[in-house]
Amino acid sequence: MARAAAAASEALKTLPGEAVPGMLEVLLQATGTPPSILLSHLLEIFKENYEADSWSKTNNEVDWQYIGGFSDAMHYLLKFTDSDLSYLDKVIWTVWVPLLQVANMKEIALCFQVTQSVAEVVADRNAWACVQFSLLPLCLASLRTCLTLKDETINCDWNCNGPLCMEMEKVNSQEAGRNCEQTLPVSAVCQLLATLLTKALDISELFESDQLNSKREVKEETFPLERHFCQVAVSLFWHPALLMLSQSLDRSIRRIAIETFLPPLLRAANKLEESELQARPSPSEEVWMCCKSLFSQHCFERRDAYMALTLLKSFLIPAVTEPRKISTISDAKQRFDVRNDAAFWDELKAGLVDEDPLTRKRAMHVLKMALHKPGSQSEYNLKENTQKSSVLGLKDKQAINDSTTKSLRKRERLEKQEAASLGIGTFPGEEAEINDETQWTSFWHLYEILEEYGIHLVEAAWKHQMSKLMGFVVKRAEESNVLMKDVNVVWTTVLWDRGFKHGNPQVRRLVLQSFLELDWESILNVSTIVPEEFVLGPLMLALNDPANHKDFGLNESYESQTSKSAAKFIALYSSSLQQRSHANFVTLLAKSAISLSPCRAGFMTLVSCIQAAAIRSSSEKDWSLQTTHVLVTDELLSSTQSTELLEALRLVVEECKCHYNPKYRAKVYSHVLTAASVLVIFTDISISKFGHFLTTIPRELLAENGPLHERLRCWLKADCFLLKDQFNPRTWVVDGLNTLIIAYFKSHNCHSASYEMSEEEFDSWRLDSERWASLLVIGSLEEHQQMQLLQLVQHNAAEIDKRAYICACIPVKILFLVSSLLKECKECSLATFFHTADDTESTIEQMRMKTFADGTSKADPPSLTVQVAKLLGSIMIELVSYASRATAVFWEYDHVGPLDLPLSVTGKLGGPSQRRLPASTTSAVLKAVLAVTTIAHCTVWLHYFHQKSILQFTTSFLWSFAWKVVTTQKIQLEMGAEIQLGAFEALASVCNALAVTASPSTVGGFIASGQFEVKGSSSTPITCATIVDSLVRSLVVEMNSLLSTGELARSRIAVLVHHKWCCLDSLLSIASNSVCEESKLGRMKFVDTCAISDSTMQEIFKDAINSLEHAGEETLLHILRSVRWLLHWKVLELIGNLDDAENRKRMVVWALVRSGWTALSNSNKRKVALIAAFLSALLHPSFFAESDMHRPRDNVDIGPLKWLIGRLMEQGLRSPRTMRLTALHLTGLWLEYPAIACLYISELKSLSLHGGVDEELDGEIAESKIAAREYYTLMKSSDPELTEAFTNTEMYVRITVAVMMHKLGEKLLDAQTSPDKNSYRAVQHALNCGQNLLVELLTATANDEDLSKELYKKKSAIHRRKVRAWQMLCILSHFVNDCTISRVVPMLELCLYRNNMASVRQYIEIFAVQVYLRIPSLVYDHLIPLLGDYNLKTQALSSYVSIASNVLMHISPMEVQQDMLKVIVPAIFPYITTHHHNLRSFSQVIIHEVLNRFAITKPYFRESYEGSLNLEQKCLQSMGAYLEGNSDCTRIRTSVEKFLNVLDPLATATPRGIFCNQFGEADPTTTSKIPFECAPTSMLDQIGQFLNEARDGLRESMTADSLTLSAQEYAECSKLTQHQLFMKNGCIPDGYNDFQLKQANSVVTDEYHFMHTCSDFQRKMKPFNDKMLCGDYGDEDDFLLRTVEARMKDLMKAQSKRQKLIVVASLLERIPNLAGLARTCEVFRVASLAIADKKILDDKQFQMISVTAEQWVPIVQVPEAGLEQFLQHKKNEGYLLLGLEQTANSIPVSEYPFPERVILLLGREKDGIPVGLIQALDACIEIPQLGVIRSLNVHVSGALAIWEYTKYHQFKAVK
Repeated sequence: MARAAAAASEALKTLPGEAVPGMLEVLLQATGTPPSILLSHLLEIFKENYEADSWSKTNNEVDWQYIGGFSDAMHYLLKFTDSDLSYLDKVIWTVWVPLLQVANMKEIALCFQVTQSVAEVVADRNAWACVQFSLLPLCLASLRTCLTLKDETINCDWNCNGPLCMEMEKVNSQEAGRNCEQTLPVSAVCQLLATLLTKALDISELFESDQLNSKREVKEETFPLERHFCQVAVSLFWHPALLMLSQSLDRSIRRIAIETFLPPLLRAANKLEESELQARPSPSEEVWMCCKSLFSQHCFERRDAYMALTLLKSFLIPAVTEPRKISTISDAKQRFDVRNDAAFWDELKAGLVDEDPLTRKRAMHVLKMALHKPGSQSEYNLKENTQKSSVLGLKDKQAINDSTTKSLRKRERLEKQEAASLGIGTFPGEEAEINDETQWTSFWHLYEILEEYGIHLVEAAWKHQMSKLMGFVVKRAEESNVLMKDVNVVWTTVLWDRGFKHGNPQVRRLVLQSFLELDWESILNVSTIVPEEFVLGPLMLALNDPANHKDFGLNESYESQTSKSAAKFIALYSSSLQQRSHANFVTLLAKSAISLSPCRAGFMTLVSCIQAAAIRSSSEKDWSLQTTHVLVTDELLSSTQSTELLEALRLVVEECKCHYNPKYRAKVYSHVLTAASVLVIFTDISISKFGHFLTTIPRELLAENGPLHERLRCWLKADCFLLKDQFNPRTWVVDGLNTLIIAYFKSHNCHSASYEMSEEEFDSWRLDSERWASLLVIGSLEEHQQMQLLQLVQHNAAEIDKRAYICACIPVKILFLVSSLLKECKECSLATFFHTADDTESTIEQMRMKTFADGTSKADPPSLTVQVAKLLGSIMIELVSYASRATAVFWEYDHVGPLDLPLSVTGKLGGPSQRRLPASTTSAVLKAVLAVTTIAHCTVWLHYFHQKSILQFTTSFLWSFAWKVVTTQKIQLEMGAEIQLGAFEALASVCNALAVTASPSTVGGFIASGQFEVKGSSSTPITCATIVDSLVRSLVVEMNSLLSTGELARSRIAVLVHHKWCCLDSLLSIASNSVCEESKLGRMKFVDTCAISDSTMQEIFKDAINSLEHAGEETLLHILRSVRWLLHWKVLELIGNLDDAENRKRMVVWALVRSGWTALSNSNKRKVALIAAFLSALLHPSFFAESDMHRPRDNVDIGPLKWLIGRLMEQGLRSPRTMRLTALHLTGLWLEYPAIACLYISELKSLSLHGGVDEELDGEIAESKIAAREYYTLMKSSDPELTEAFTNTEMYVRITVAVMMHKLGEKLLDAQTSPDKNSYRAVQHALNCGQNLLVELLTATANDEDLSKELYKKKSAIHRRKVRAWQMLCILSHFVNDCTISRVVPMLELCLYRNNMASVRQYIEIFAVQVYLRIPSLVYDHLIPLLGDYNLKTQALSSYVSIASNVLMHISPMEVQQDMLKVIVPAIFPYITTHHHNLRSFSQVIIHEVLNRFAITKPYFRESYEGSLNLEQKCLQSMGAYLEGNSDCTRIRTSVEKFLNVLDPLATATPRGIFCNQFGEADPTTTSKIPFECAPTSMLDQIGQFLNEARDGLRESMTADSLTLSAQEYAECSKLTQHQLFMKNGCIPDGYNDFQLKQANSVVTDEYHFMHTCSDFQRKMKPFNDKMLCGDYGDEDDFLLRTVEARMKDLMKAQSKRQKLIVVASLLERIPNLAGLARTCEVFRVASLAIADKKILDDKQFQMISVTAEQWVPIVQVPEAGLEQFLQHKKNEGYLLLGLEQTANSIPVSEYPFPERVILLLGREKDGIPVGLIQALDACIEIPQLGVIRSLNVHVSGALAIWEYTKYHQFKAVK
């Protein structure tokens, strides 16, 4: 027996699985061995050969085929073991369980084979109980291990009755015993359980249907065992299965559960009877709850949830609705349907617009399942076409529909594989309306074209079908007849949302445009049709997409067509809302504008939508504020709604401040203010909220003369009109301000003088005071009302020093209020009266003008300003007294003794506003700093109003405070250092005030007080300069000492450094003549010297260099200002001795430059103030003129300033703002010092070619006063009007250079006219600079790789650089002289010879004209010989003719002009007969102008001359008469008259002539419409354009007339009409359209057609042989007609063999595609090929690819503009219009029945056939594709289609 078992084992190694049963049957019969014995021996062999350790082998070392055969053998032998189940148990644990443990990882097929064997054996042996107590415990233990389940989680859900509970406990106990022995992988468990459950369920269903007894005999207890097994399995594994679905961390486990385990388990659960279950939710409902939990998670979980819905659709979406047997449970519970849950549909909608493509596909598939009705032809079944195509226009539409269905089957198979419905259905017919039967088909099709197809299909189908679908949806919605199965509005928003998020920006733009273009006005209630969530969500996101605003910002128009349409829709939408809903909607719109982080165009669109929603109109012109205000407030808003709306609008205003463009922001402010004025009524809001909103808008816009003042006034008037006489806006404002000021001064918790105030409270009070002051200014109050409010302030400020002991907050609030009033008055007053408190000018004269000592100002200050000045005069003494008391904290701490920092603040790091002090000390320091700062601001204010008595008092206090701060005893503890830091913080404002008010009287008062002490000898005289110098020196010593102590934290050290340089920045501006007595100065009253000593300035300068590198941005600005002041006071001249001064000076500049550049590199590159301060300080005129700072020296290849400028140029390439500011400053310096400019020729060249836009530069300068001040410290342009006009354009840099070089040229001309010995060297340097730059640029244009190219695209980078180079060369033409002419002329001749666009060539001609005008001898030596070279290029000859004519017209004096007339006119005259039409016409215009201007022919028209004229004079007379009288010549002259008469080469060589309007003066208002690089249209271009327009019609008419006559003569001679001739030789040729001859009732031959359609040709006859040359042809026309006849017969014969297929390729542009098509058309003898331009036939690349095909195939010219007319004409002739394109109704080319006469239209590369042409076609065909890429090359596609046409007709002919 052992030998038989061994033989069987060896046979299993070679036999396939199907042969195993036969082999065993033969073996058993031959040996007579019982099956049980053979089974036992085989089990022993399996144990011996495959131990547990052997399963770790790899796939290559294990014979899986043998193992699979062994499993099949076990399966077969178990059938014959009768009722003994012990063998089954042995096989399970010996063979199948080990195989399942390993086969899952190694062989998936083996795992499936094993599970199938187990299930079949169990079913055959009815061994369900055996499996229940063997395999189920193993599976449960495996799941416990993998899922880490707890014991109590197994049976918590499915409670079983008595016997079943006992068996469950037994299973659990056996499972506990096997838990630690062996487990199975989760996939094997799921596969095994699924197979067993499926088998048991199948047997149960057979039993129920009475089919089981007919197949095999089964005992009565069979059914209960199987059913019992299902009950136990469901009870054990239901909860683990749900956990695997909802909470599994491993996606593979969830996927296995969904695909394998859950379907049979859920099927079994649904089969159990109600008596066996606890009253619990339906199993399908529990699965749905798990899926819902997955939807709220990540992308992969959502994918799995949709996959679960797909695979479990039969349980979640039942197809039958039969009632269950047991009726105790409601039908709704028994028949759970997920479609009854609204969350199901919501999740589908969310899935359809998910970002993940696979999630979207699965969601669409689930949607189709949810709407599918098996057994009926429903409206959403994609497998059948319910509509026939009405677009194709063919006879057999049914056949086409069948072919379309066949083409879709492949897609459907792919759908099945991917578990997603990607089938492409057909639209309802174009003529049919959408109805109940087609609504979902349209929905799915529209969705699928967004998912799967490109822009061309969306263009072809989207707008039309979406409008029809929306019409159906809206109609149903208005009828209130929307069913659950219908495509309602919410579903259409899914389509819109998906289109808005499409990956192609063109599709997004098209979808949004189609949405906005719907006829919303015809819908009565838009808000009920379109959900608000869609408007505020997807629609707002789409409007924020920059791709939808391509026209935004053009011509400084901050709106687009999309924004206009969106505003119109939003206005209609809001019009249908109730008032409260309306206000809420506007509020939500405003919030969305903030939350979306909108782009520039999107933000403006959203703001315009807010305004449109508020006024319910898309245009401000269509509404009246008063009427709208009354209409929208029929139901008044609540106070809460109004406040919320106003706050949302305020946040919108805050959001727009990140945009620096002032015009952009002003428009946003206007929209927001309009919206607020319509919806908000003053009585509904508090004055504080109103003030908070208004103060967010810049005050200058709301002021009396501001652009928004009228709108604010209308707002107030509208409320007054609404509330009749009950409301006075001014009274309301006054009452509100009174209420605010009373509440402001009212203290809730600070009634004691010891109250500790925090910095947060200070900030809050500052904001409240600023808002109150702003409302006072913009409230449009009358003078007595303003006085009333200021008196209230004065009353609270009276005796402020005494009140300080009663309430600590009142003085602080008074100080904040005074500071806010000063700030508002300065901003609203006239600019001649007020400057900011920190203003210090760059020159002493400018600073002195600030004092207005001469009283020349004629403007009167506003009344509020005068009242505030009076207020200050009345309370100033009290304020100074309070400040004296408050500042005691700075020097009284020395009596307290050493104090340590409290533990409560030890852990603080500090910062700009975080003081490391106790709360009480912090409060005292804050009050002191505020008091001193306010006194300083008031002092500057009083100084401007010449309040001398009070000014003397306040300045004495400030001088005393400053001196006391810098001489106070130092404290070495951190607390003392922090207090001293507070004193220096106050000192910064004091120093600023001292610098502004510095005068002998103010400083003398401090000297008289006796507080100043001089160290050293008492005999040293005390002067004003001594005081200033001592103050500065002591300040530097004290601050440096405090910095070196180490008591301050690092962040606080940065604060101290900032205050230090703020003080020095102010004090360095004090000049000696500002503080010295006039009697001592005498005539030297305004000597420009500093009040600080030289030694002090040197120390400060060294300190500044060391501090630059590590300074922060704010500190860096003050350091740079200080450096600028020091350089202004000539500090570099004080460095070193006479012997080594230059070297030390150079080293100091190197140190300054390196430190400054390091600081700038680490700072913000977009801050105008910082960049401008850097340039004005480090490129200061005081040392810029020294060549040693630029030239190499001491083994250094470069000077410090040369190095710095190089770095700035490199950074400027990345930062347009840096480049613009650098160019402005450098050009001013180079103009001042032309010798230095000679060292920067390469930099000048780079600047001349630079282009970069910075639209926000003007905005930042206008908004930031600090930026404006630093900007104006730069060197000014010599033509500021011109440069400012182009500030926001890319030409700004080039214009600054052009202006500089032009001014240098003017200096050169001035020196030539009036020589000056003193300026000789400067003029020579200017000449060298201009000549060097001229040669450099001209060399680049001739030899540079880019600038010398002849082939380049229009408006490309090369084109721009060429135009820029020659524009600058035109300006540099002033520097051409005899020394440079030898280098200029050869390069100029080379550039003129090369091909260039007209915009470039016109500047080359202008430059050449300038050269010839400056050196007239060149005309004779160079220009005239070139005009005589008739073999030059036509373009070059045209340029030379233009140059010669302009030289002749503009040269002077008259004698030279007359001499040149004699040589130039004869040189130009031959070109009036040239063959080139442009040159010929141009020469005629020039000759006519010359003859008229110089009156050459006028004497010849006198009667006295008629008899004495010689031949030459008569010819000239006739020529002049022809040019004057010919109508064509007159038309040409009229079209170019303005170009000819206005063009002035002398003016166009200036910056204004180059960059401004070419036909007038510079007009800055027109710069928004600047042409390409400011290049105007040239005269030659204008002539060419005129000829192109007139030539076609003229020549076609002439040719048609001539050929018609010839054809008629030939017909008469042959006595045959042309119609008879054609009928005799064959049919009329296909592919030709001659409309003129059609009208003339004549048909021409191919030769005739060729001659007619060619637009520019010469008819030359080539003799056939020598005899023809000698023949006696008396009539030349007869010879021509005979030749035409012979050629016509040959062509007719060839034409009769051609196919009736015309290929139209007019949309193609690429030469290889056109050439390949021509070759293909010739190979297959196509009737003709239509292309857009026949000039392409002469291209060398075309001829190389076509290999002479163009000579054999008829090629006609059909421009794209006439393509539609051509197709319609051919359609009328009986041709079928066929397009090769992928559309919804495209038919596979292999299945299309081609008629004989076909027009095949090919689409563009990439884009395909345009929509307009697709609609004109009769049908579309496509090439079936199997790969991933969705398109073929157009030439390849065309070739395939031509072959299919040829094959179809050839096979048809054969048949």
